[in-house]
Amino acid sequence: MKSFMATVVGVLRERGPVEIFSLAAASVREPKPTKKEDLWVFVAKILEAAKGAEYGTHIVEYPTYRLRVSVPKCLPPRRYVRAAVEALAASARPLSLEQLTAHYLQRYGRTARVPEYQMLLALHTEGRRLIAEAGELRVGLKPDAKPVEVVRGSRAASAATSEGMQPIHAKMYEENLESLIVERLEEVEPGLTLVQRQYVTPVGRIDLLCRDSKGNLVVVELKRFRASTESIIDQVTRYMGWVQQHLAKSSGTVRACIVVGKVDEKLECSVRAIPNLRVKCLRVSLSDPD
Repeated sequence: MKSFMATVVGVLRERGPVEIFSLAAASVREPKPTKKEDLWVFVAKILEAAKGAEYGTHIVEYPTYRLRVSVPKCLPPRRYVRAAVEALAASARPLSLEQLTAHYLQRYGRTARVPEYQMLLALHTEGRRLIAEAGELRVGLKPDAKPVEVVRGSRAASAATSEGMQPIHAKMYEENLESLIVERLEEVEPGLTLVQRQYVTPVGRIDLLCRDSKGNLVVVELKRFRASTESIIDQVTRYMGWVQQHLAKSSGTVRACIVVGKVDEKLECSVRAIPNLRVKCLRVSLSDPD
């Protein structure tokens, strides 16, 4: 467990918060799992650690759920799915994994070591036909998290301690960098104001949804460390299309801005071909207090 979690912590220090299945896949030693179903045991370990205090990991983002259809006449036999259906039927808005688990605990009490894991497993298996998921379960490191001590020379130890050799933008947790951008929106674009941070849509979660000085909606996305140009372009254009259709419609032009830590020529070339999309380089420097 400690060796595995050392690798998990190493991945999080390098990348920032990561979706839990991607985190599990990146943290498993050989042989690498080839199917999502093979990752569940590692997802359970990560969730258990995230609910404790030993490794400094925590849940950064929970997925949300809604009923696909009206409440079925016969409720599911498994209690986790039954509790989720009951909670969603009584709610006028989507509920998070955390809220569904809390409803289960209130109704049945604690029957498992990590109830969030059991609820997630039930929703991905028995609950798929009844309940739809949006967003993702992301795990990150707390600001005061310390490296996990493991046997010297192991692959896990190398992953956990190599962060000291990474540039500053690799070590910064994504949620902290995102907070910094929120405080400096004027540097991203004069007159830009925040509408909502981490805006949940059916096609993903927008980092920052903003409005410009003319009232037009602007999608602001942070390019994650080592994220590919292809992935960020796909993500941002998907968000722009959804916002245009569902929020702006015909009332205004939707624009987007990708915030990077350093000049990326490949990304800049890709952006030139897409109207209303631009790249902004926002540099962060550290200095000693006066």
